[in-house]
Amino acid sequence: TFVNAELKLPNSSIVNDIPLDWLDYKKWNLIELTSSYMMLLIKCLGEGEGGLLLHCISGWDRTPLFTSLLRLSLWADGATHQNLDAREILYLTIAYDWMLFGHQLEDRLSKQEDVFL
Repeated sequence: TFVNAELKLPNSSIVNDIPLDWLDYKKWNLIELTSSYMMLLIKCLGEGEGGLLLHCISGWDRTPLFTSLLRLSLWADGATHQNLDAREILYLTIAYDWMLFGHQLEDRLSKQEDVFL
């Protein structure tokens, strides 16, 4: 995984309570990046005082990936979309978080590129 974007986090208890060395983020592999960012996003939603704006500058796959994972996590916890079953939430996630976002999912899949790995 190549990360060239600078990570700027506020000096807050939400960030400081997560037992990670955020200065090492450029060395993290995709699994470490994803789990660390998800930990931060979920903590911000749970303990923060406002909403959450998610924008990833390191590629077209990251923003819909984190948006989808966050939506699925909230659904699994019963916090949102409670009237949807597993098939429906998956359809909503792919249609809304990927297709309507403007991700070139169909093009990438037609070229047999890995998107969901």
